[in-house]
Amino acid sequence: MCIRDRMNARELVKLAARADKPILRLRSSHDKPKREKTLRAEALDSDEFNNLSAMLCMCEGARVLLQRNEWVEAGLMNGAIGMVRGFVWPEGGDPNARKADGSADLTKQALCVVVEFDDVNLGEEEARNEDGTVQRDADGKAVMVPRTFFPGLDLGLDAQGKPRANKCVPIFRGEATSDQDETLKRHQFPLTLA
Repeated sequence: MCIRDRMNARELVKLAARADKPILRLRSSHDKPKREKTLRAEALDSDEFNNLSAMLCMCEGARVLLQRNEWVEAGLMNGAIGMVRGFVWPEGGDPNARKADGSADLTKQALCVVVEFDDVNLGEEEARNEDGTVQRDADGKAVMVPRTFFPGLDLGLDAQGKPRANKCVPIFRGEATSDQDETLKRHQFPLTLA
């Protein structure tokens, strides 16, 4: 573990204690060739998989960095920084869920990590009435509202007076192919502690 990783881990433990939040260990999963039954893909370095980590440790309130381009026009690109606001779980979710072969069971692990990014602009969309029709102003123009992934979420306002919930984005697991073997793939959230 490099010095930066040790520092980030130490700060994560302090944050979790201060905020009284649990630290989640988000395991990666792997698709590997049948002929490689004994391969421990989780032991392979993240450099092998375009920086996708075998294990991510984080908690609500942790600063994170996005490690790949997701939606460049909105500012969701490699290097974007934000704060973890929560996790979305499937019904019966369990961060320690494992398959019979010992690999992570993604059907029980977090579906996404909700990150409030420092600098993101999701644009606008047409406001809708309860019946699904587009709201119109007095001139007949469509009423535009800021786009959000989480309608009804209220986190207050940012320093510029804009709703912080409009900067929250679900980050889903990405996939990376091994540099050494194109049949070996890792699935993990493209995030790292910042």
